[in-house]
Amino acid sequence: MKTSWRMCAELAAAEELQARDLPTEEVVMESEPEPEPEPELDADEAVGNAPRLHWAWTAGAAALLVLLLGQMVHHHRQGLVSHAWLERPLRTVYALFGAQLEPRWDLKAYDLRQLGGEALPGNAAKIVLRATVQNRATSSQPPPMIRVTLQDRFGNALSTTAIAPQDYLRGAAPSRIGADQRLDAELTLDDPNRQAVGFELDACLPDAAGELHCSTDP
Repeated sequence: MKTSWRMCAELAAAEELQARDLPTEEVVMESEPEPEPEPELDADEAVGNAPRLHWAWTAGAAALLVLLLGQMVHHHRQGLVSHAWLERPLRTVYALFGAQLEPRWDLKAYDLRQLGGEALPGNAAKIVLRATVQNRATSSQPPPMIRVTLQDRFGNALSTTAIAPQDYLRGAAPSRIGADQRLDAELTLDDPNRQAVGFELDACLPDAAGELHCSTDP
């Protein structure tokens, strides 16, 4: 039996339509998971010892500690250098960097008290002044220079002289005056015209450049 061309076309169309209605299966490629790396063996942990710090961490921590201490010392340097036992080491360290370290002395803490004056016996052109120097600071300070201003009967200045501790103290001058310590001072000055009837005293200290700073300076 012969099949007409029309029947063949209908058969082919039916097969194509049936193929479209069939569900398609998706193919999913599953990859196997990668194996996790094995942890490194810690010998200290294996035997029960405490973990050791790496030397670099220790060195870094030590360097930071030294830096912190250095910053603290530099910030309080003027207060620290006022202590006699620290003065020389700190001055030496700062001198290595070309810097001069000066303590911050409290000039206002020197208490000068006048005890009177008189002409030197046998030499009326000289007068002798007596006074006390007391350190009212809470820490020791060097004995000050005493600036003396002689005055005439009108209160005018006749002369001004700064006298070092070794020249107004009896015996050797101490390097420091302790807190609340008092020293007796005796000052001899020239009064060639015999016009001095009064005087003023001021405590002074020189800086590294030799410039004198006094408690009554503005």
